[in-house]
Amino acid sequence: MADSRELTPIHKEELRRAGRLLHASIGFRLVIAEFNDPQFRKKIIDEINGFGVKSVVLEVNRAEFPNFYDFELKIAELSKIYNVIHVVDLDTWLNMDDKDDRMVLGFNYHRESIANTCKASLFLWMTELGIYSFMTTVPDMWSWRSAVLTFVIEKEKISTSLLTDKGYDYLEAMPLDRRLTRINELEKFLQTPPSDLGNRLLSQLYNELGSLYIHLGTKDGLKKGMDYYEKALNIDIDMYGEEHPSAADDYNNIGLAWNNMGESKKALEYYEKALKIDLKIYGENHPNVAIGYNNIGSAWYSMGESKKALEYYEKALKIDLKIYGENHPNVATEYNNMGNAWDIIGESKKSLEYYEKALEN
Repeated sequence: MADSRELTPIHKEELRRAGRLLHASIGFRLVIAEFNDPQFRKKIIDEINGFGVKSVVLEVNRAEFPNFYDFELKIAELSKIYNVIHVVDLDTWLNMDDKDDRMVLGFNYHRESIANTCKASLFLWMTELGIYSFMTTVPDMWSWRSAVLTFVIEKEKISTSLLTDKGYDYLEAMPLDRRLTRINELEKFLQTPPSDLGNRLLSQLYNELGSLYIHLGTKDGLKKGMDYYEKALNIDIDMYGEEHPSAADDYNNIGLAWNNMGESKKALEYYEKALKIDLKIYGENHPNVAIGYNNIGSAWYSMGESKKALEYYEKALKIDLKIYGENHPNVATEYNNMGNAWDIIGESKKSLEYYEKALEN
């Protein structure tokens, strides 16, 4: 699916909501704005400017705003000139998974001061992941929101799950104490979730909890992770139906969980469900399909069926070579997987050939 930056009826309704908020009264107002494309965000900001408001875009970074107090002073200063302040690059500036949590805590501890000194509507632009991190780690400020507006566009989905894309490395590298803290934050938040928490964000929260538990590496953690993945799957099927990328992601997550539990046959069942959906949506030559073939190959490999695994590794390799070319990490992984499979079969010469190709990448 090609990117579309045209305003949809949903976007227009969200803009009407923004307009009603801005014309309702003057003074401080907190608006959370979700986006997934910087160019489209700029377009929406231009549309909001058409409401007759005087607005400014404030890009935040830790070099210019090393302390929360600097940020607080800046928005107070800007609010004397502008009646709408669009704050962008918040996800990076807050860096909510950094041990240095001064920025995050600042929103909670300084919320009353911000409300008193900022005389403008404060639009906090964040990604979906940033929003649910914000609402769980900054609950006091979150509770002061006037609205959550969604300005996302449909984009071709490349990553397949928290466990198969960059989220896997991120969670694996997360210190154990931070992982446990995050689990406690999310579970506490979900005990009494806000009434306007949408199912899409709820599914994302369940998926993150599932991944956090899976990466604990304990038997209990694997079981709890599986439970959360299944909750996410049920929500996504209710929202989108069985044949949707989100359902495929969930099936892949559940398959990976079963695989970590040593249940490769069960994992294969879920990997095949995910692949069936991805093939129907994307066709053969797509990164998600390559990942699906790789997952299935890994399941067969774990069951001792190396020849069967090779069939799927080769399919994955063929797709990724076509999409990325020879020099790509995915291609290197596939060469390495094929080297492992040939080694188990007893073809050492063939195995070495693929290991060397993997090293060349």
